[in-house]
Amino acid sequence: MTKTYLYQDPSDKTPKTLYYKGTELHIPQAMTSFGADGGIVSTSNDMLIFLEAFFSGKIFAKEYIDELQDWKNIFPPLKLGIGIHLFKLPWIFNPTGAVPNFIGHSGLSGALAYYSPEGNIFIVGTVNQVAHPDISFRTMIKLTQQLISK
Repeated sequence: MTKTYLYQDPSDKTPKTLYYKGTELHIPQAMTSFGADGGIVSTSNDMLIFLEAFFSGKIFAKEYIDELQDWKNIFPPLKLGIGIHLFKLPWIFNPTGAVPNFIGHSGLSGALAYYSPEGNIFIVGTVNQVAHPDISFRTMIKLTQQLISK
């Protein structure tokens, strides 16, 4: 992971711009104040490296992942665990069960990093859209459906 860092310099122009609908958000002071709770800059490649290491046991023993899965309802299709989320489509939107469950995390900017143990699928990326972060989940569903149909 060579391109992941904590955003601390308000003059840093490296990260891609966040958007609120069609409007660019230039919020470097806010970004520096988020810290590890939302001010981490990364690439999709680095996010994938981290996600694979996290769920494969390279960072800590795989048994600990089970302990993180103490799911609490927040709002469908997400449930909150300890530092991770469960993305599980309600039956009404997934009656055949074709879209597997995913565990991982997502951000308010439309960034996400999820893994499906059922399908051994890793999906990472961002839409950089603050107004509609759900676009990233809809994209994740479409990508999953395309992978499954092949």
